[in-house]
Amino acid sequence: MGPADLTGQDFRQKDPDQFLTVKADFNGDGVKDIAFLEVIGIAKVKPGEYETGWGKRYWECDKDERETLKTKPDGADS
Repeated sequence: MGPADLTGQDFRQKDPDQFLTVKADFNGDGVKDIAFLEVIGIAKVKPGEYETGWGKRYWECDKDERETLKTKPDGADS
């Protein structure tokens, strides 16, 4: 299985960056940052409260990790 097999899913056609990259000011410094994942789709999200990977039960996490994360600038979600 090559990279095209991993990133050629139909849902990726709905986004100009095919859900592979997100450009936004993630840290609030006024400069656009870039986030990217090679296989997992990501999308930009508005400031708000979101479940973390642990909150979504994607994996087991340490006891001190949070189930939700609040963002003030834009963020990225996978």
